[in-house]
Amino acid sequence: LRPYPIGLIFNSARGPLADKRTRQALNFAVDRELILQHALRGRGIVASTPVWPRHWAYDRTVRGYPYDPSRAIALLDTALGTAPTSSGERQVRLRFTCLLPDDFASWERMALLAQKQLFAVGVDMKIEAVPGQEFNRRVQRGDFDAVFGEVNGGPPLARPFLFWHSSGPLNFWGYRNSSVD
Repeated sequence: LRPYPIGLIFNSARGPLADKRTRQALNFAVDRELILQHALRGRGIVASTPVWPRHWAYDRTVRGYPYDPSRAIALLDTALGTAPTSSGERQVRLRFTCLLPDDFASWERMALLAQKQLFAVGVDMKIEAVPGQEFNRRVQRGDFDAVFGEVNGGPPLARPFLFWHSSGPLNFWGYRNSSVD
């Protein structure tokens, strides 16, 4: 195991993704265990916090988001003001672009599985693969809806601070939460 959670990171300062309920809904729509099994062949563990699971300060009582597409749809409809659809009818509730560095085959597999699961709840996530330098430049400028990548989760707790504290110097996604701080 490496102390680097990999996944979708949403730009909390951009459009509908600024609403916490939208980000929560997207989390309910993704089956992390399925992605772990299919994209990484079971090599790893599902992360529920940015703190490395082998760190002494990791809180095992924190529950991650369970895979619950019905809850995701209901929360999206509430957050976005979309009306529930009749059974069997697919509605696009949200569109966004996910930035991905090119030439990362395992990340691309994970992003494609997440894209398929999001599509099932009416979310159209376009994947945009770009060269590493452009990826880094756009992330640092905040020029993205979402990114697929990894962040350093420890073991020193200073590392998650850099990425997730409201004033963290590597918090490029605009995440703000006083209880996390």
